[in-house]
Amino acid sequence: MGICTAQGFAHQSMLQWYHENVHTSHRLISCQLGSGCSITAVNGKQIVDHSMGFTSLEGLIMATRTGSIDPSIIFYLHRQAKMSIDDIEQLLYYKSGLLGLSDDKTNDMEELLKSEGRDKNAKLAVTMFVYSIVKTIAGYIAVMGGVDAIIFGGGIGEHAAEIRKRVLDGLAVFNFAAIDEDANKQGKDSRCVTKADSGKQPQAYVHAVDEAAIMAQEAVNCLKSS
Repeated sequence: MGICTAQGFAHQSMLQWYHENVHTSHRLISCQLGSGCSITAVNGKQIVDHSMGFTSLEGLIMATRTGSIDPSIIFYLHRQAKMSIDDIEQLLYYKSGLLGLSDDKTNDMEELLKSEGRDKNAKLAVTMFVYSIVKTIAGYIAVMGGVDAIIFGGGIGEHAAEIRKRVLDGLAVFNFAAIDEDANKQGKDSRCVTKADSGKQPQAYVHAVDEAAIMAQEAVNCLKSS
């Protein structure tokens, strides 16, 4: 389909769906939000930036991963807390993120949203999660000189209407189209969750990511090319 696969199959699924059903040349930001989280900025079919780096640890706060941190934390934990490199790696990958921020209670967003009213750690986890998404998206909008649409995918991106709403509220300065409360809260199909009659304002969409279909498509392409 002419879409670069360097950003991963989930993002490729979102971008391909958008190009086939909405527009082919827009400035897009795709948000894969699940156990692992990442954001890709695309101008037309050219990738501008992606939140993950050398490993999947960089970027957004995730279910159990820290996301981007000051690298000196590793030196501090090794020297001052006397942690081994293996223990630090376990901490950064499997004991941090939403799980760590919630004081080891849960990394499940549905549970965190239910308990944030009575649990300050759950509230902190949700707040920091949304903050990391908004900050990254805002940076990408600035780099691209604007945005035409955001696409949400992944377990949280597809199913957590409240997270989508908070992210869009956090991006209000960029004049996104007003959220369509019914479309945002209801339905499982890929759809627009902002009001379509908002002129040229940026829109937000949800897409049911199908990584398996993309992998099968890529396999067929490889067989054809060989």
